Amino acid sequence: MFLILLGITFTRPDYIPFTLSYLMSVIVFEYYKDKKIDFYILIQGAALLCLYMFIIKFYNYPGWKNLFYDSFIYRRPTISAQPAVFTIEEYLHILLNKIIYFKKVSLISLSMLGAVFYLSKDQWVKLSACLIFANIYIKFIFFSTFFGS
Repeated sequence: MFLILLGITFTRPDYIPFTLSYLMSVIVFEYYKDKKIDFYILIQGAALLCLYMFIIKFYNYPGWKNLFYDSFIYRRPTISAQPAVFTIEEYLHILLNKIIYFKKVSLISLSMLGAVFYLSKDQWVKLSACLIFANIYIKFIFFSTFFGS
């Protein structure tokens, strides 16, 4: 599984929240089941985080700040043509205005989460459904500027 997560992070570094939250859910599930922490999974998470930081710093990957700027503020023809500069006030204003468009996604994802909890008896399936639900909001809300370029 680590090779799949490594491939995801290597090809799409902006998916790092998905890969790290998956590893965190594995740690929580294993601790809940066996009452012990697998440090090998923690090392895998640290390796993925180091890979992400390496891609951001050495290959000048645009990062989430640029992704947010291009998605919500102004679509630049070339990413490196002008810097993505905006304040936290602009970020919050845009985020609150765009959350209106997120109502349908929230309704559908909540109903699917309810269906999974109602129809499934497996704890891992329920935890995975919560993970996917949380990652929808992580991807929408946390366009973090401290990991960006």
